[in-house]
Amino acid sequence: GEWRVCKVTTLKTTKMKGYQKISINGVELWLHAEVTEAFSASRPDGEVPRHLNGNPSDNNATNLKWGPPTKNSQDTILHQQGNTQELSPQQAAQIKRRLQQGERAVDLEKEYPISANAISRIKTGKSWGWLDPADFPD
Repeated sequence: GEWRVCKVTTLKTTKMKGYQKISINGVELWLHAEVTEAFSASRPDGEVPRHLNGNPSDNNATNLKWGPPTKNSQDTILHQQGNTQELSPQQAAQIKRRLQQGERAVDLEKEYPISANAISRIKTGKSWGWLDPADFPD
C-alpha cells in the first residue's frame, strides 16, 4: 500500500483492560490492530489481533499476531486477564483433575495462588474450559 505521514494526535489507554487507542486525524483506532496490520500479512477473514504475551498494552509487532477469535479467547484465559493470578496450564489441569476427584475449592486454594472463587470458575468451565487435563499428565 501507499504510505502517508499523518499526525497522531492522542494515545490513550482505555478502561477496557489496558488496550490502547490512537487518534489519527480525529479517527480513533485500536493500536494493536493497526500495528498488526502494518507488520503482519494482511488480516485473514474473521481473524483478530492477538497479544502473545497477554499484555494488552504491549503493542510491539513481535507480540502481535492474527488469529481466530477462539484462539484469542484461549489466550485471555491462559494469561488470566483481570484480577486472578496466573496459573500454568499444568496447574489448571491438576486443579481440574482434583476437583473431578471430589476435592473442594476451599482446600485447593491453600495450594494454588488463586482464590476459591477462581477455582470454582475452573470447575464450571468459565475459566480454562477449553483445557483437557489429559493433555497435561501429572
